[in-house]
Amino acid sequence: MKPANVAKAEQLLRISSILGLCKLILLAFSLKYLFPSDRLEFFLLFLFLEGVIGFGVMMFLAYAIGKKKNWARIIILILYIISLLLSPICIIFWFYVFIIGGVINIAQFVIKDTAIYFLFQKSSLDWIKQEKQAQHE
Repeated sequence: MKPANVAKAEQLLRISSILGLCKLILLAFSLKYLFPSDRLEFFLLFLFLEGVIGFGVMMFLAYAIGKKKNWARIIILILYIISLLLSPICIIFWFYVFIIGGVINIAQFVIKDTAIYFLFQKSSLDWIKQEKQAQHE
């Protein structure tokens, strides 16, 4: 049976992904006020690709965690570390360009931080190890 902290982490990762997608959708609707119209199509395409790819990757990783895939935990940790390095720049950018995006960005950061905490608790690791031991028997 899946530990409660793993289930919480899965849900938190999904919530964070949905918030990220909402942030990009809100930004897309406000782009006409932020950028000249000759560059608008480029930014909309970029936002669409970023949103779809980011959303898809995080949803897939959340699904893989639910299927006891340890590599998914490691990938999420690596992506989290990279986001830690970039977060000051991103937060400043979002607050400068789109204040609602900045608030959502901070919320996503806190949610992902909590999910990482749940994913790397002892009970999560024990649950994943159970699967590996069952496969070797």
